[in-house]
Amino acid sequence: MPSLLMIGLGSFGYHVVRTLSNSDFFVTAIDSDVAKVEAVKTYVQEPMVGDATQLETLRELSIRDYDYVVVSLGDRLDTSILTCLHLHDLQAKNIVVKVNDVEHARVLREFHVSRVIFPEREAAEDLAHTIADLNVLHSVAVTEGFTLVELAVPSKFEGKKLSELDLPRNFGVQVVLIHQHVPEETILPRADFVLKSSDTLAIIGSDEAIRRVQNEF
Repeated sequence: MPSLLMIGLGSFGYHVVRTLSNSDFFVTAIDSDVAKVEAVKTYVQEPMVGDATQLETLRELSIRDYDYVVVSLGDRLDTSILTCLHLHDLQAKNIVVKVNDVEHARVLREFHVSRVIFPEREAAEDLAHTIADLNVLHSVAVTEGFTLVELAVPSKFEGKKLSELDLPRNFGVQVVLIHQHVPEETILPRADFVLKSSDTLAIIGSDEAIRRVQNEF
C-alpha cells in the first residue's frame, strides 16, 4: 500500500488528505493545531498533533517508510526550510512542498526537494488552458516543459486503434489512461484499443507535443 505523510493541515493539506481518502493510500497527517487534526480524522489512517519543525517529532514517524511527504506550512519560508532539512536528514524519499511565490520555490529547491508546487498558479494555468481550448478537460504541469492533459478524442482519431495512431512516434506523447463513458470505466491503454468519440484520453508529453495533438481537433 502506498503511503503519504501530510505535514500541515491548512486548506491545501485538508483537501489533499480528503481526496486521498478515496484512494488506497495510507495517510498520516500532522499539524500543531488540534482542531485541524480533528477535522481530518475521518479521512486519514493516522492523525497526529505535533510540531513537524522539530526533529524529534519527525524521528518518531519513521520518515523513510513513507513514499511521499507533502509539506504545506503556510507563508513562513523558515519553517518550510527547517522541516525540509530534517526530512532530508531522515532520508525522506519524495518531498513535495507547497509554496506561494517563485522566490520561495527557488530557495527550497536547494534543499533536496523532489517537487515544488504553486496551487494558485497551477489552477490559473489549468483554467487558461481550458478556456483556450475547450477540448482540453484538465491540464497539469508535471515538470518544466512537460504536461499531463485530459482531453476528448479528436474526430480524426475516432474508430482507430492506438497501435494504428502510434502517438509516441507520430506526436511524441504517451497515453497513460483512457476513460470510457460507455461503459463507465477507466482503463490502462492497450495497443488494440479502438477509440470512440465518447472516450477521454489522459496523455503526457512535452508542451510542444501536446500542442501538436491539440491541432488535430
